[in-house]
Amino acid sequence: MSILTSPGLQSIFGDKSSIVLRALLREPNRHWTTRQLAVEGVSLGLVSLVLTDLEVSGFVKRRTSGRFSHSELTQPEKLLKAWTQSYRFQRNPQAHFYSPDPELLPKLRDHFVSKGIRYALTSFSGANLVAPYVVNNDITTYVDVTEDKAEDLFCDLQRYFPLIPPKAGANVHLVLPIYRSSVFRDSRPIGGYQVVSNLQLYLDLINHPLGGEEQAEWLVAQLKERANPIIGSNK
Repeated sequence: MSILTSPGLQSIFGDKSSIVLRALLREPNRHWTTRQLAVEGVSLGLVSLVLTDLEVSGFVKRRTSGRFSHSELTQPEKLLKAWTQSYRFQRNPQAHFYSPDPELLPKLRDHFVSKGIRYALTSFSGANLVAPYVVNNDITTYVDVTEDKAEDLFCDLQRYFPLIPPKAGANVHLVLPIYRSSVFRDSRPIGGYQVVSNLQLYLDLINHPLGGEEQAEWLVAQLKERANPIIGSNK
C-alpha cells in the first residue's frame, strides 16, 4: 500500500502558472512583457492565460496594444492573500516517519547530496534556519523524485536510516512538491542546507495547523526588518 497521500492542486495557483506569480511578486513594480515572463520558464500561451485571469481578478493592469505593451501587478498583497487561501501544504504528497536519531538531518542532507537527489527544507525546518520562532524540531524537506519512484526512495532511505512509519508522532516528513517547477529552482543555501525561497516558506507555514501562522507572521516581520520582504525579494 502506498504511504503517499494527496489530492493535488490545480488552478491559477498550480505548478506552471505559479511561475508567473512568483516573478510578479519578486518584482512587483516592474512593467513585464509577455515574453519576459515566458523567459521565467513557461509558454507564451500560458503567460497570456495567467495574465488574463489576473486582470479579470483585479490583480494586474495590462496595456495590450502598441510597442509598449506590458503588464503591471497592482495588488501584490491581495494576490498573496488569495494564494494562501487557495494553497495548502498538506496537499503535497508526503510520507511520514518517526526517527529516534537527533542527528538525522545532516545525515539525510549528506545522503541526498551523495546520491544526486535535490532537496529543499521547508516548514519549520526552513524557518529554523531563516527566522526561528515556534519550537518545532521536525524534519520537513521536499525531495525531487516523481511519485512513481517515491516508494523506492523511501524504502531505500529506511535501509540507511532509522525511519519507522508511525501510527502517531511522526517527526520526519518527506514531501513531493506540487510546485516542482520552482521549489528546487528557487531554493538557496543557508547554514549548509538547501532551503526553499522565502515566498514558498511563507506559503508552506501560513496554514500549518501546529503554530504555522504564528511562525509565518514572525517570518514576515523579521524579513521586513532585514529589508528583505516576502514581496519584492529575489530569495
